[in-house]
Amino acid sequence: MNLTDKISVVQEEYEVKVCAEYTYGQPVPGKAGVKLCRPLVDNAVIPITIDERNPQGVPDYTPPCHKESIEMDHTGCASYAFNLAIFTKNAGEKLLGDVFSFRAEVQEEGT
Repeated sequence: MNLTDKISVVQEEYEVKVCAEYTYGQPVPGKAGVKLCRPLVDNAVIPITIDERNPQGVPDYTPPCHKESIEMDHTGCASYAFNLAIFTKNAGEKLLGDVFSFRAEVQEEGT
C-alpha cells in the first residue's frame, strides 16, 4: 500500500494505491476493495433512538466511511482518490477523531 502519513485540512482528496503480487513476482489480477473511515473520539456520546422496530436502539450518528471496489491494472496495482469532504464537512465533526483508518483487501480474479 502506498499511503501518506499526514493529511492536511486543505486537501480535497486523499489518494491511495494498493498493489499485489504473487510470491514469484507476477502481478495479481483482480479487484481491490478500499475503505477509509474517520472514527469517533474515545469519549463520544451518541444519542440513541429507540422505537418499535428498533427496541435495542439505533445510534443517531454514524461516523463517516467510504468504500470502493477498484480494478487492478496490468501491474497488479489499483489507485483511488477519496473525496475528503465526506470526512470533514460534517455536522458531527466534534465527535470525530483527528485520525483516519484505512483498510484494503485484494480479491484475485476468478476466486
